[in-house]
Amino acid sequence: MALFSLGDIQFDTTADGIPLDAFRQAWEWRHLFSDSVAGKGSRQFTGEGAETMSLSGVTFPKQFGAEDAVKQIRDVASTGEPQLLTDGTGAIYGEFVILSLSTERVVMNADGTGRHVTYAIELRDDWK
Repeated sequence: MALFSLGDIQFDTTADGIPLDAFRQAWEWRHLFSDSVAGKGSRQFTGEGAETMSLSGVTFPKQFGAEDAVKQIRDVASTGEPQLLTDGTGAIYGEFVILSLSTERVVMNADGTGRHVTYAIELRDDWK
């Protein structure tokens, strides 16, 4: 069972899956501020802003986690298409685009591959 799904990408705890260590969610609300010469300025609420999410984890390509995890994420991100984000409880978060993917290879093997690879994905809701 997947912890989270982003389109066809499955984040789970199986040996061939993409492990997920952290899920972060943030919301914004927009306000316009105006200064006033004669006193206190004013503020106007202009609506909801963006919802952003971050998914991060660590794979151990030779032992645990899909060896092609980063490639899977990059391939989906390269389409530029929004992806449906859901979690293992069945909650639907909506459609999100992948804004960025960062990785770090740690403890290098002789061939330049990392014994463990950390990743972080930044997502943003598609409708704002």
